[in-house]
Amino acid sequence: MLTIKIADETADALMRDILRQDYQGLTAQVAELKLKQSEVGLPAYAAEDLAFSEAVLAAMDVIMEYYIGHDWRSTL
Repeated sequence: MLTIKIADETADALMRDILRQDYQGLTAQVAELKLKQSEVGLPAYAAEDLAFSEAVLAAMDVIMEYYIGHDWRSTL
C-alpha cells in the first residue's frame, strides 16, 4: 500500500473543502426536492429522501460549526 504523508494543515483544508462541497450538494438536492414537492408532489420514496436529507443537513450544520467555526457560512 502506498502511504502519502501530508501536513496537518493540508489534511484540515482538504476536510473543510470536502465538507463544504457535501453541504452545498445536499443543500441543492433539498432545494430541488422541495421545488418538485411544491409543483407536482413527490412519490413516497422521494419524500423519504427529502426528510432524510433535511435531517442530514441539520446535522451537518453542527458538524460544520465544530470543524470550520461559527462563521462557516461566510466561507461557502
